[in-house]
Amino acid sequence: LSADDRATLRGFAMHHNLSLTEEQYKGIPQYMNSEPFPSLKYAHTRLSKLSGIRPLRFDCCWNSCCCFTGKYSDLRSCPFCQLSRYGSNGKARKQFHYLPFTQRLASLYASRSNATKMWYRTEQDRHAGDSTFKDYTDGRHYRGLRTERVVIDGQEQTFVYFSDGRDVALALSADGVCPFRNRRVTC
Repeated sequence: LSADDRATLRGFAMHHNLSLTEEQYKGIPQYMNSEPFPSLKYAHTRLSKLSGIRPLRFDCCWNSCCCFTGKYSDLRSCPFCQLSRYGSNGKARKQFHYLPFTQRLASLYASRSNATKMWYRTEQDRHAGDSTFKDYTDGRHYRGLRTERVVIDGQEQTFVYFSDGRDVALALSADGVCPFRNRRVTC
């Protein structure tokens, strides 16, 4: 990476990790006696180029009631709060940026260092039998899956879960997910 790219990425990391507003981000250089940071738009573009991961952008309601995809993709206003999807300039008032999972997963294997770290689960499986619970690989559910045959479209396969060292175990943790229309219950 060039010195400029490193500076851009450091500034972007600071913005992200400290949850800075755009104004706070722009003001940092004056306190550090340094050149202004590139704009956040430029930093996003450069990060995307360097990482090879292209974010997908989805229009969403200004009040975060819905994302205009699927059955809502052609709507011009929110079906819940009726706010307009577009501003007076004709552009979406708010967008959700999503980094595709498959691209993120592939990027983990693109670097030798990260690819080596991806073998963590396989290495932990070699220490099976220790009664100390240190990680998810020591859990009852994971251990059970290691002896269970995979079923795809109702057909039992000849292999069990995580039988290949390259298999990836994923966990989902969600805070405040609201799958119900009344919005009174979150999971």
